[in-house]
Amino acid sequence: TLLASSAASDVYKRQYLGSRRNPAREKKIEDYKCDFYIEDTNTVIEVKSIISTSNIGEFPTVYSERTLKQLCKIKELLRTGYKVDYIIVSLNPYVKVIELIRDTEFYKEFDECINLGMSVHAFGCRVSNGMVLLDKKLDLL
Repeated sequence: TLLASSAASDVYKRQYLGSRRNPAREKKIEDYKCDFYIEDTNTVIEVKSIISTSNIGEFPTVYSERTLKQLCKIKELLRTGYKVDYIIVSLNPYVKVIELIRDTEFYKEFDECINLGMSVHAFGCRVSNGMVLLDKKLDLL
């Protein structure tokens, strides 16, 4: 289970996700299976994780045809009025910054989604009592 800790959650809740009485996991929206869907605000949430041994995490680290297809579908959803929040989570709690690798096919599609209104956030996480907690907001470069 992916949960948000108090500090990160308060900021995230107020500014980005709004009301969310009935969030759904792995819901199919217009032939797109999203990680989370918030019906109250018509928001699709896609979560990507990274593993880095440095204090700067790079994203993406590998080419992924599946991710490119997801971004194409996300563009369609954005054009039809859905909100999309793309969350990058570092599995290393010591990562301070996520650096987006810009000279990739991924970034071209990613940037188009941003231009259509997709929001992007990055968080570090930690494990506590067997649960993964979003611990801190990370800067994106």
